[in-house]
Amino acid sequence: MIGVYDILFGDRNIRREFTQISGESKPMLSRIKQIVSNYSKALLNGDFRSPSKAPVMIFDKMGSEPIKKALSEISSTVLPLRGEKYFLSPKIIISMLIRNVKTSLGQKRGAIDFIKTLTHLTLSNYIESCISHIQPKVVVTFIDNYYPFYSISSKFPKITFVAIQNGWRTPLIIEPIDKNTTNPVYYFCLGEHDRGLFSPKDYDPDRIITAGSLRESLWRKNQVPSKETYDICITSQWRESLFGSNSPYPLFSESLVLFYKHMAQIISSHDIKCCLAFSQRSDEEYNFFKTIFADSVYIPPRESPMTTYDLMNASKMVVTHNSTSGIEAMGMGRRALFFDPPTEQRGYYGDPKTEKMFVLDNTYESLQNRVLEVLNMNDDEYETELGEISRFMIASQEQASCGDILYNFALDCIKKGSREI
Repeated sequence: MIGVYDILFGDRNIRREFTQISGESKPMLSRIKQIVSNYSKALLNGDFRSPSKAPVMIFDKMGSEPIKKALSEISSTVLPLRGEKYFLSPKIIISMLIRNVKTSLGQKRGAIDFIKTLTHLTLSNYIESCISHIQPKVVVTFIDNYYPFYSISSKFPKITFVAIQNGWRTPLIIEPIDKNTTNPVYYFCLGEHDRGLFSPKDYDPDRIITAGSLRESLWRKNQVPSKETYDICITSQWRESLFGSNSPYPLFSESLVLFYKHMAQIISSHDIKCCLAFSQRSDEEYNFFKTIFADSVYIPPRESPMTTYDLMNASKMVVTHNSTSGIEAMGMGRRALFFDPPTEQRGYYGDPKTEKMFVLDNTYESLQNRVLEVLNMNDDEYETELGEISRFMIASQEQASCGDILYNFALDCIKKGSREI
């Protein structure tokens, strides 16, 4: 993804911004070798039409499906940002050039610098030109940790920008997003825990909306009760890159494997009925977990329509390493426990208010004792010890439905024709 944007738009700052969410960039020599192939791919993915105008623009194709489902009949246009498609119509190109002319004139530099700026077509320039053409009342993204989204909003003060939290966030991820912009983004967060992290000084608290999980709220409307019930659901955090010989986070990979092996031993040593929710449903993932758990847990066939939410809903308790699914399970009224011992590569991001939901010692005994303790609590005991933490981490089903909140919010923006709600 980075190589294509380097070639098309050549902006080092934007390239660094994309590096934040997609890993380290390739060495310069490697990138030069790929210039021809990347440029060809970009042209092959070029759409020489302009994007369709719509009252809602979805920023980035990744995560666009749940947003489209939530918006229902509200018209929307998706702007892909990962090389799937480029809108290269004459109108978009001309708009980009005009923006560069304005930038060049504002710099008051020499003729060479003027020409360089004039021909410097950046990703941010492309995004701004597309937004100007689409003329949305609302711009929504599910990629809430893509930092440039929070600065692009300042370029369009009459448009409402909305970021929907799609994963567990920590202070290291939150900090770069706390920017003072002239058009602050509305942030739909999972729970009060995230509201606290996302509140920089002088930030309008009305722009941080506790909405719960978008995906879970959509699943909830069409859920089908499971015929089977389980004591525990283990949620997979499988990524092929994590379990190869060149894992970018070897200590985290080791901790994940240790967690799964501990859980396999706990299940085989106790009368526990357990299921496993896949992450990607690949052959490699299936074989990986079959090797660890054998037949001690129910692993749905890869073609099964059962989702992670179905399996968590059918279980009394969800145990995971540090997956967001555990937080979503809390919102569904399920018990949840996280095996998340700190390592040299990743510190502990809990606090005294949430530490009871973590197992921070990586020993088998610590995990076994806490799993059995939480599993065997009666409802009153669980409510006393962990109920408040659950409601702090995520809005419950009774408190909020993110899909409905987004739909009504977008509809209000469209009707009022401005960003002020």
